[in-house]
Amino acid sequence: MEKQVLREIPEGREVSIERETFPDLIEKQARVYGKVISGYWMDMGTKDRYRKIHWDLLNRVSRLQIPGQETGNGIWVGSGVEIGPGASLVPPVLIGNHVKIGERSVIGPFSVIGDGCEIGKNVRCSETIMWDRRLVNDSAYLNNCIFGYELEIGSRHILHEAVMNRLGVLQA
Repeated sequence: MEKQVLREIPEGREVSIERETFPDLIEKQARVYGKVISGYWMDMGTKDRYRKIHWDLLNRVSRLQIPGQETGNGIWVGSGVEIGPGASLVPPVLIGNHVKIGERSVIGPFSVIGDGCEIGKNVRCSETIMWDRRLVNDSAYLNNCIFGYELEIGSRHILHEAVMNRLGVLQA
């Protein structure tokens, strides 16, 4: 999008680009173009659709290349990953570069772990998306969560359907 179009979007509230911005531009007789594409496309504007995009990627519904090396059926692991003794990866799962997974932790199914994350001992993480540089302390239980980058989850925390970023809890 052109910078001029971005300036037209009101600040301080949620905006539907397809229901507000595009119709306003057309009403002002601005040039608005579209392109028909083939293949996979999804608006990821809700937490459920954001998760679905990740799960579709792991299920190979889309043709996007999955980063890392596929080490088993549905397990992708980046470079420099350290997996502790007794830890398990349950497919489908994507582990980014330079991730540390503590002993006896179980990651997956349907988990995406970003680069530089550190996951403690005895952590259970399923149906969860973690952005880069996350710290999950020992014995945490995470299910169906989305975590922004550079966050820390305390020891023995139990989180279900939490959506968090550096600004705080968006939903829990």
